[in-house]
Amino acid sequence: MLQVKTLALSSLIALYATQAYTQSQPEPSPQMAEFFAFDREAQEAFIGNGINMIGVVASQTASDIARCMNTWYSADPETQQAKHTEIINTMQRLPQYQPAAVVLAVVEKHCGKFERDE
Repeated sequence: MLQVKTLALSSLIALYATQAYTQSQPEPSPQMAEFFAFDREAQEAFIGNGINMIGVVASQTASDIARCMNTWYSADPETQQAKHTEIINTMQRLPQYQPAAVVLAVVEKHCGKFERDE
């Protein structure tokens, strides 16, 4: 009888923990929901284009960030694949933000922040 009560109590605790975890996850932004609906190839194309655009801006406004990006996101396909995976994993952890904002945040994490007007 004690085992049945222990099992029932354990089940209730597990169920409560699962519900609490599910409720604490933020809803994806509409843009992120659309991004997650893309196939992996389209997701990687979006990320690659975003990184290239950030690089263009960096080359005009923050040469130190641009140099870092050239090293961090090289033309090597394996390196790019690893960066895409890191960014997609970050998007999955932070679905409430827009995909482009997460791409920028990961680039800034590795290469420094762009100067912002306050």
